[in-house]
Amino acid sequence: MNLPKIKDIHSVLFLKDKIRLGIGKDYGIEIENLDEKYTQLIKLLNGKHTINEICSLVDNLSSNDVEESISLLDTLGYLEDNFVTTTELTSEELDRYSVNLNFFNTLDTLSLTKYDYQLKLKKTRILLLGIGGIGSNICLALAELGIGHITAVDFDTVEASNLNRQILYSTSDIGKRKVEAAKESLRKFNPLIEFEVLDKEIGSKEDVDELIKTSKCDIVVNVADYPTGYIDFWVNEACVQYNKLCLSAVVGKKNGKVYSIIPYKASYDDKFIGTRDVQNSEWCFRSCLSISRVFYFV
Repeated sequence: MNLPKIKDIHSVLFLKDKIRLGIGKDYGIEIENLDEKYTQLIKLLNGKHTINEICSLVDNLSSNDVEESISLLDTLGYLEDNFVTTTELTSEELDRYSVNLNFFNTLDTLSLTKYDYQLKLKKTRILLLGIGGIGSNICLALAELGIGHITAVDFDTVEASNLNRQILYSTSDIGKRKVEAAKESLRKFNPLIEFEVLDKEIGSKEDVDELIKTSKCDIVVNVADYPTGYIDFWVNEACVQYNKLCLSAVVGKKNGKVYSIIPYKASYDDKFIGTRDVQNSEWCFRSCLSISRVFYFV
């Protein structure tokens, strides 16, 4: 570690005879600080000094004590190396996603830094099928995270009844094509990401194939509700064929469900999870749901 720094996500409180780092049972610790033994050291962990410089500036601890203390705080996850930075995120991105980076600082390892996590989001390509009630919320959330490339597909028009839940649209958008209204909304919200739209009705599995290929997506998010009874199976088959992870959700009047498609591990369609020989179709469908990662909420 070149320039040790207490992570921004961890607050520092100097109390009577102790120092508190972090907050709560998951991230908070207290350090005994009789006669302000560690006050100098903690204040110097600001990312501006090397370990050797800190050793020379702290006058009440030996160099060995300073190095051991820094090593312990690093092991416990309270420090980062302020020397480590990135050239793949712009200054605008670093500023916009600073809260993301603070969170990722709780996940960092010897091989992955907070920047690596944000870069992974930046380099991820999402194919979003449907930008209605669920899709518009997901679309905004993806833009908030900093997903670098989103391709959204829909064929509907904005109606007044959409506005109680479809947060990409406003009153002035009524009558516009959803994809065009969404494109303008996302452009204003986060100009740092690439957002493409396709005004298209999906009518076959081949349509899904083409969308996966042309979007060059890493992940498919399927929140399209039309054509009912077919779209989930088409997406499932295409995701298995092209080895794409898929997340899906649907909401009814009082409940909903979410599920994932992980090729050859979790599936919506029974024929992709080894139950093809089951004769009873209703039992087959129920077994499919029990094996798949399907969660219901009310």
